[in-house]
Amino acid sequence: MDKAIESIVEDVRKTRNLGRISVVEGIAPDLKEALIQRLTRVVNVTREQIVESKIGPSFLIHTGKRAVGVVWEEKG
Repeated sequence: MDKAIESIVEDVRKTRNLGRISVVEGIAPDLKEALIQRLTRVVNVTREQIVESKIGPSFLIHTGKRAVGVVWEEKG
């Protein structure tokens, strides 16, 4: 899972003008925490700037309960 987290963080890092950022989690608080920690180090955002949310059950059926991810926007 470390490679997956690194890949996600690298994609976010490439964003030129980073806007809002959210970390989404199924039932994997350890993975969510690892992702947030890595984002705060690499992308230069504070934990308070990251919105944390849960993935709904209809999505988890297809991904599995240990799903985590990032949703972000690029400012125009």
